[in-house]
Amino acid sequence: RREILEARNDGLGLHDFHAHALGFGGLDFWPPAMTPAERDILKTSALVNLLYQLYFGKVSPERLDPHWNLQRQASLPLENAARTISIALETRALPALIAQARGDDPGYLRLRAALKKYRGILDRGGWPTIAAGAVLKPGNADARVPSIRKRLETTGDYKGNTQSESQLYGPTLVDAVKAFQKRHGIDIDGVVGPAMTRAMNVSAKQRVDQIRVNLERARWGARTLRKKKDLVVVNIAGFYLITILNGKFAWSTDVITGKPYHKTPVFTDRIRYIEFNPTWTILPGIIRNEVLPKLKADPGYLGAKGYDLIASNGTKINPVTVNWQSINARGFPYRVVQPPGPKNALGLVKFMFPNKYNVYLHDTPGRQLFSKTGRAFSHGCVRVKDPMKFAEVLLGHRNGATRQKIDQIVGSAKQTRINLKEPIPVAIMYWTVDPLWGDGIRFYEDVYKRDAKVLKALDAKFRPVAR
Repeated sequence: RREILEARNDGLGLHDFHAHALGFGGLDFWPPAMTPAERDILKTSALVNLLYQLYFGKVSPERLDPHWNLQRQASLPLENAARTISIALETRALPALIAQARGDDPGYLRLRAALKKYRGILDRGGWPTIAAGAVLKPGNADARVPSIRKRLETTGDYKGNTQSESQLYGPTLVDAVKAFQKRHGIDIDGVVGPAMTRAMNVSAKQRVDQIRVNLERARWGARTLRKKKDLVVVNIAGFYLITILNGKFAWSTDVITGKPYHKTPVFTDRIRYIEFNPTWTILPGIIRNEVLPKLKADPGYLGAKGYDLIASNGTKINPVTVNWQSINARGFPYRVVQPPGPKNALGLVKFMFPNKYNVYLHDTPGRQLFSKTGRAFSHGCVRVKDPMKFAEVLLGHRNGATRQKIDQIVGSAKQTRINLKEPIPVAIMYWTVDPLWGDGIRFYEDVYKRDAKVLKALDAKFRPVAR
């Protein structure tokens, strides 16, 4: 009984574990009559479902996202689930078996603790709504200040006197606002603007659901990723990249990811080589939707941009000699290539893990976009804020290369490829509640609107997939 009820703290629904029929959960009705044998069968079914959901997740990620390719290795003896459970019961080892299924991943346990915390807040009535108003800066006075104190005290950010009716936006509350901003992916400036107000007004129920969704995502892959000694992780929703080397955090930086209509896919691969001073071959979709219409309007467009038009035999073609009105977007017979240089769309370096999506990590000449909080601006690839440091981290670890050597290669202006002596795994993930940081969890906006689909599947009837 205790193990079944504890699954609620994993964000799982008790209905999947026959809680009604077994009379679990403090229900205010009698369970249906059944024989001892029927009850044992139901208990076994409940425990099998619990073990499966804790280890694999309730929802199949492949059903929600065809790009999903993170393989998980089963380590539980589930070939004969009934026998496994029977032995665990006989030896009083059921709690240990369930703990093994749940795992001890620190990120997962942080999410689990957060769910318990926010459920408690929800049970106590949630938090007050903050009215819209003028931008509130430190030292200002505003009638909303007492409500903001109470709102931030609810989540543990504000440590001062919540009984005060003072309307002065003072230092203690500024510190609380900054703590909240850090945890919600908002610019940490102590200013209460529209983004801060929106985040404060996300309800406790919505936060509970958001954590449940990301507990499920963690069950899909966190355990597998933690086992990798070296790993690069990109969180699409969090707009950041972290590098793990020798099992320890090594470095992180901001990134730009795909626009909502050019989504960066969720998948895993291995970074195999780094290319300095790269060319950029424009992708067919960009040719079709953006370049060809401009060429039909102005045949000099490519020349003005400094792009080369390359025929199938590798010959350079003068774009103004082509009858663009006769060219069909579906059968575009050329390649459009941007030569190396500081204006190249890929910047001065790209990190390659060849894949069917044509997605990779790269530099960018558009540095100004990194000043934005929400950074979903690309066509799907991931732009790295400090790509030369990233190259130094990877090449130093794998190849023993120095920053001086990297700078020499870049300074040569020659297209240069360096193969990593051993590929480094890369995982491009999507977490709207982030369990990776050591100082707690962080909330991010659901930029691709993916949470609702996971939540709906979590609350639906359980449909296990053969593993």
